[in-house]
Amino acid sequence: TVTIVNCRENMSEKEKMANPSSCGLMSLNCNKAGMVGLDKDKINQVIEAASKGSKFYAKKQEDQARIDSQVADMRQAVASLSHSQVDRARKEADRVVETLWSERDLSRTIVHVDM
Repeated sequence: TVTIVNCRENMSEKEKMANPSSCGLMSLNCNKAGMVGLDKDKINQVIEAASKGSKFYAKKQEDQARIDSQVADMRQAVASLSHSQVDRARKEADRVVETLWSERDLSRTIVHVDM
């Protein structure tokens, strides 16, 4: 079984920020059992070629363009903030995180097994 995922899932945050559209819209997820040794680049080329022109692929392109636009807008908004505004927001986020951590319910254990 071949699982197709957004290839940005396997990118570091730094790579995502550097180039929002740096890879194709879909990519093979080869981090699953039995996928060792596959020619990932060749499989991704086949997936890309087979997907182009489909309604699904067009929708993925539209979605990615919208996301890239939102990221650019957010980066522009962050760039316009002053140092004190960023510090204030960071302190508020830290307070929210602390509140969430203190309210966690760790009395239950949930196990999920995927084969």
